[in-house]
Amino acid sequence: MSKHTFPIAVALLFAFAVFGSYCDSAEAQSRHKKTTKSNVKGSKQELSTKLSSVKQQIREKRNQIKQTKKQERKISREIENVETRLIRTERALSRNKSKLRTVKERQELLKKRITATEQRLKARKLVLASRLRQNYERGNKSYLQVLLGSRSLHDYMSRSYYVERVVNSDVRLVEGIKADKDQLSQDMHEAELKARELKEIQQQLKEETEQYQEDRDQKRELL
Repeated sequence: MSKHTFPIAVALLFAFAVFGSYCDSAEAQSRHKKTTKSNVKGSKQELSTKLSSVKQQIREKRNQIKQTKKQERKISREIENVETRLIRTERALSRNKSKLRTVKERQELLKKRITATEQRLKARKLVLASRLRQNYERGNKSYLQVLLGSRSLHDYMSRSYYVERVVNSDVRLVEGIKADKDQLSQDMHEAELKARELKEIQQQLKEETEQYQEDRDQKRELL
């Protein structure tokens, strides 16, 4: 090998070595860039997936909150309706209990009055029967015959006073019997009506009490 070719060979070897090293470095940088891009791309996809998942969870939570509020409003309306029914039922119960007391008091009054009327009517009938028996025993003599049998003016006046008293007594007796019968009939009819009214009120109280208890139980469950 000549003196001139040796330095050239060395220079070429050095150049090839430098070029090879540069190529290796460039290829390594290219692979690093690709790896970095791939990693960035993967990270973006992962973040996008997580973000979508978070958004989905947010939507679900919002729907749950919406449904919960809707259910709360429904329960609130139901409680309000139940409370309204409770107040209405309480007033009805109070009103019907008052009516029940009034009807029972009226029934008691009618019972006493019917008993008194029956006793008075019985006594008047006995008096009337006695008067009829006395007339029969006297031969059914008329009041006119009694007056015509007067022997003097004084006797006539006495008999006239007696006849008037007897006649007035008989009239009052008969009128009293008629009044007692009418009163007894009216009181017994009213007592019958009050008995039916009492039965109806008791049935209403029973139904209202059951409704009141059901509403209280429903309100307890809603709360």
